Amino acid sequence: MADYPDPGFLPTVPVLTRRFSAEFGEAEAIVGNGSRITFAGLAAQSAAAAKSLIGVGACKGARVGILVPPGPEFRQAGLDVVRLNVDSAGLSRDGRFLGSRLHELVGRPVHYPAARIAHGFGMTETLGAHTSLKFGELLPGDRPRWQGRPVPGVEAQIVDPVSGRPLAPGELGELRIRGYCLMLGFDGRERHETFDADGFYSTGDLCILDEQGRLKFESRIGEMIKIHGANVAPLEVEQALTGLAGIEKAAVVGILGHDVDLLVAAVVMARGRVFDEAVVRANLKTTLSSFKVPRRIIGLDWATMPLSGSGGV
Repeated sequence: MADYPDPGFLPTVPVLTRRFSAEFGEAEAIVGNGSRITFAGLAAQSAAAAKSLIGVGACKGARVGILVPPGPEFRQAGLDVVRLNVDSAGLSRDGRFLGSRLHELVGRPVHYPAARIAHGFGMTETLGAHTSLKFGELLPGDRPRWQGRPVPGVEAQIVDPVSGRPLAPGELGELRIRGYCLMLGFDGRERHETFDADGFYSTGDLCILDEQGRLKFESRIGEMIKIHGANVAPLEVEQALTGLAGIEKAAVVGILGHDVDLLVAAVVMARGRVFDEAVVRANLKTTLSSFKVPRRIIGLDWATMPLSGSGGV
């Protein structure tokens, strides 16, 4: 395979697929078999493509291709899969990436905590993610699970949701977006009904931008829950819950109890895992402020968790 055109980023799935198709023919383009593709399955589909993939030491990760941790075929071959960002990983052996390009870009393979890998943030109106981080860049340790910076060609600002006044870095407000990926408008609406005079679109997302331009999504406007006078974003608590070992799904809501709002949660445990509320609450207290830890947490299964058709609660 030829070198990637931009050394700062690995190619997306369509780019990889087109590259393989061009080199090996349509019949040998790499495809995933469900949520996991093993080395044996990959080699069976296209030995030439598999050899090329290992040669560059790059493969798609969380959403397509190889998941971390890898399957037994990789371990038997003495290979390790090192996650590089939200959807790409590199193959290594004996503490060195197999691909010289990755070795030059990244250096020594290191397994970083998942919380330091930025998850792109976006919406339909921006045709996908509008924030990310460059290849090889990690979130600081004090910015776990943030969403990265606006991608090149996109501008973000945080404003007061009522007055529209721009807010200082670190202040919570509504996110506005402007850039090349933004839609032209809504059908049947005038442009001034959708965008402000400077072309910014109000997303309805409550976010924070720090001084380095990194974005943290807190909640949709109207979803914040007041607990003892402080705002709690359900998504933050849900992410903390699903970040604990054994929890596959979490839902957090506020209920009224004795004239005050109480935070409660429901979780679905992975198969073979036993739910223990005291253990879950204790683990949450190591990552969340005490007022953000739900007063009650119950365990449900997939049949009793009230999910919408899209997988939301």
